Amino acid sequence: MCGPLELDPADPAGHSITNPALLVEVLSPTAEQDDRGSKWQHYQLIPSLVEYVLVSQSHPRVEVYRRTGDGTWEYRDVSGGVLELATGPRLDLPALYADLPA
Repeated sequence: MCGPLELDPADPAGHSITNPALLVEVLSPTAEQDDRGSKWQHYQLIPSLVEYVLVSQSHPRVEVYRRTGDGTWEYRDVSGGVLELATGPRLDLPALYADLPA
């Protein structure tokens, strides 16, 4: 699924790649609208992108947009258990949110 890492030549520090398979955003009140709007619109244009994951910082909730075989995007909203991403990582939500204030 993942090919060789392609670095952005415009980033001399080498911190940016141009072919991500997975992008994860931790939502904040000030950036959530941008993460769901213009960023998401831009990210859909990245050919290598398989999953876009939005993680709530205020309550147990992870949203996953996954590209299907025909190029459309499916949506999944998860609020508990273990989430297995198509790109490989596993997110244990109870462990992830264990220290969240009640």
